[in-house]
Amino acid sequence: MFARLHFSLRQSAWLLALLIITSALPASAQNEPYEFEPTEGGYIMRPRTDVSYDPGVLVVPAVRESDGIPIVGVDGF
Repeated sequence: MFARLHFSLRQSAWLLALLIITSALPASAQNEPYEFEPTEGGYIMRPRTDVSYDPGVLVVPAVRESDGIPIVGVDGF
């Protein structure tokens, strides 16, 4: 019914290290097109330098999706 998996101690250590590293990063931090600078009341949202943006309307979310902390300012657009 279930497949048996066999891992060596070395493979298990690498897998554990990978899981720890990936779980320490916010999930959406890798995909967010903006940088967020923490302030006392929330975040200041800025464009990332490694992303190209299409001209148009900027939609500012009320809160940062990854942690629910409010966006209190926008800079650099």
